[in-house]
Amino acid sequence: VYVRNVFPRDVVEAFASKIGSYVSNRGKMAQRFAQDAVIPDFRKDDYLADIFEALHTNSRVHAVLQQIFGGAMGPGKGQYRFLQDNDIGVNVKSAWHKDRLSGIYRGYERHSPWDVVQGEEMRVAKVGVYLQDHSNPRDHTGLRVVTGSHNISRIPGEKFDIRFLHPSVGDVIIFDQRLTHGGQGPSTPQDHIAPDEMNTTGPGEILSRGGQRIMLQLGYGWNNIHSDDFETGTVMRQRLFQSDECGHNGYSPCALRVVQADFKKRGVQYACNNAAACP
Repeated sequence: VYVRNVFPRDVVEAFASKIGSYVSNRGKMAQRFAQDAVIPDFRKDDYLADIFEALHTNSRVHAVLQQIFGGAMGPGKGQYRFLQDNDIGVNVKSAWHKDRLSGIYRGYERHSPWDVVQGEEMRVAKVGVYLQDHSNPRDHTGLRVVTGSHNISRIPGEKFDIRFLHPSVGDVIIFDQRLTHGGQGPSTPQDHIAPDEMNTTGPGEILSRGGQRIMLQLGYGWNNIHSDDFETGTVMRQRLFQSDECGHNGYSPCALRVVQADFKKRGVQYACNNAAACP
């Protein structure tokens, strides 16, 4: 879902300048990851908190979220809440993935995100903002998605009906976080582009861009067990990335030991010997 023209261009440019300066000056919450930088739990930094508030409190965004969730934001059944999931990515290049808990943190999932539990399914929406213009139909440096892939748990090697998102400066995108998606880069022979998008590929296709590529992300979900589990794992991941305890590396051997100790307290059985790549 696109929510168009949520922020004026000058506001978006101010956000981008502020985040770029923060990362360049090695702000305390900016961590190296995936070839560049991430800022997990950025809302807790006083310097960046206004950016979080601008998105989190936006009435137009919440009007759309209310339509998606079928209820208002609040603590009750049938309502939705902020799941403490908040990240900024700077020049992060991501392969095909789903935004479910990954690595050792998947052990916090008591049920598959595709299970119906107590009559309720997982409904977690990712709210994202690119701070650059991706409106050119040949610009494939934003987000690419596999249509309908939120309905299946696996990520097949061969993918069909791939679409490229083209948000303009100031737009917000909202998607089911179980959707298979990825970042910029060339397609492979196993990546089948949607027929009506084929004319945007080939000569003139934009596959990379200079300068900084910044995306803000917040997560919201229905009040149910799926959201509870996702929030628990997310809070732990963000904590370890922002802690000296494991050298600000949430996928390190140290992080593996910390999470496994937490599992033991919770009575969770989850076999894993690599924090970044299990199960």
